[in-house]
Amino acid sequence: MLKDLMDELQLSKKMSVTSICHRMGISRQTYYHWIDGNHCPTFKNIISLAECFADDTSEQQKIAEKIQMAVFQTQLNRMINNAK
Repeated sequence: MLKDLMDELQLSKKMSVTSICHRMGISRQTYYHWIDGNHCPTFKNIISLAECFADDTSEQQKIAEKIQMAVFQTQLNRMINNAK
Protein backbone atom coordinates (compact mmCIF):
# COMPACT_ATOMS: atom_id res chain seq x y z
CA MET A 1 0.00 0.00 0.00
CA LEU A 2 0.96 3.65 -0.28
CA LYS A 3 2.25 4.01 3.28
CA ASP A 4 4.65 1.09 2.86
CA LEU A 5 5.93 2.37 -0.47
CA MET A 6 6.42 5.90 0.84
CA ASP A 7 8.27 4.60 3.91
CA GLU A 8 10.53 2.56 1.63
CA LEU A 9 11.22 5.52 -0.67
CA GLN A 10 11.87 7.86 2.25
CA LEU A 11 14.40 5.47 3.74
CA SER A 12 16.17 4.89 0.44
CA LYS A 13 16.61 8.64 -0.16
CA LYS A 14 16.94 9.55 3.54
CA MET A 15 14.17 12.16 3.29
CA SER A 16 11.78 13.24 6.00
CA VAL A 17 8.07 13.81 5.48
CA THR A 18 8.70 17.48 6.20
CA SER A 19 11.32 17.75 3.46
CA ILE A 20 9.07 15.97 0.95
CA CYS A 21 6.15 18.26 1.78
CA HIS A 22 8.33 21.36 1.60
CA ARG A 23 9.75 20.32 -1.75
CA MET A 24 6.25 19.64 -3.13
CA GLY A 25 4.63 22.71 -1.57
CA ILE A 26 2.02 20.71 0.34
CA SER A 27 1.14 20.40 4.00
CA ARG A 28 1.99 17.41 6.16
CA GLN A 29 -1.76 17.00 6.68
CA THR A 30 -2.28 16.59 2.92
CA TYR A 31 0.54 14.04 2.76
CA TYR A 32 -0.93 11.99 5.60
CA HIS A 33 -4.41 12.12 4.07
CA TRP A 34 -2.88 10.48 0.98
CA ILE A 35 -1.08 7.87 3.06
CA ASP A 36 -4.24 7.02 5.02
CA GLY A 37 -6.32 6.83 1.85
CA ASN A 38 -8.60 9.69 2.88
CA HIS A 39 -7.72 11.60 -0.28
CA CYS A 40 -5.93 10.73 -3.52
CA PRO A 41 -2.99 12.68 -4.86
CA THR A 42 -3.59 14.15 -8.28
CA PHE A 43 -1.56 12.87 -11.21
CA LYS A 44 0.52 16.06 -10.95
CA ASN A 45 1.20 15.27 -7.28
CA ILE A 46 2.18 11.70 -8.15
CA ILE A 47 4.71 13.06 -10.66
CA SER A 48 6.02 15.52 -8.04
CA LEU A 49 6.42 12.68 -5.54
CA ALA A 50 8.32 10.63 -8.10
CA GLU A 51 10.58 13.60 -8.82
CA CYS A 52 11.42 13.81 -5.11
CA PHE A 53 12.73 10.24 -5.13
CA ALA A 54 14.21 9.80 -8.61
CA ASP A 55 17.43 11.03 -10.17
CA ASP A 56 16.44 10.63 -13.82
CA THR A 57 13.36 10.53 -16.02
CA SER A 58 13.37 6.76 -16.44
CA GLU A 59 13.45 6.21 -12.69
CA GLN A 60 10.75 8.88 -12.20
CA GLN A 61 8.41 6.99 -14.50
CA LYS A 62 8.95 3.71 -12.65
CA ILE A 63 8.40 5.33 -9.27
CA ALA A 64 5.31 7.21 -10.51
CA GLU A 65 3.82 3.92 -11.70
CA LYS A 66 4.53 2.30 -8.32
CA ILE A 67 2.95 5.24 -6.50
CA GLN A 68 -0.09 5.18 -8.76
CA MET A 69 -0.61 1.45 -8.13
CA ALA A 70 -0.13 1.92 -4.38
CA VAL A 71 -2.72 4.74 -4.38
CA PHE A 72 -5.17 2.44 -6.15
CA GLN A 73 -4.54 -0.40 -3.68
CA THR A 74 -4.90 1.95 -0.69
CA GLN A 75 -8.20 3.30 -2.01
CA LEU A 76 -9.50 -0.18 -2.81
CA ASN A 77 -8.66 -1.46 0.68
CA ARG A 78 -10.32 1.57 2.23
CA MET A 79 -13.50 0.97 0.19
CA ILE A 80 -13.56 -2.71 1.15
CA ASN A 81 -13.08 -1.90 4.84
CA ASN A 82 -15.83 0.74 4.75
CA ALA A 83 -18.24 -1.74 3.16
CA LYS A 84 -17.90 -4.17 6.06
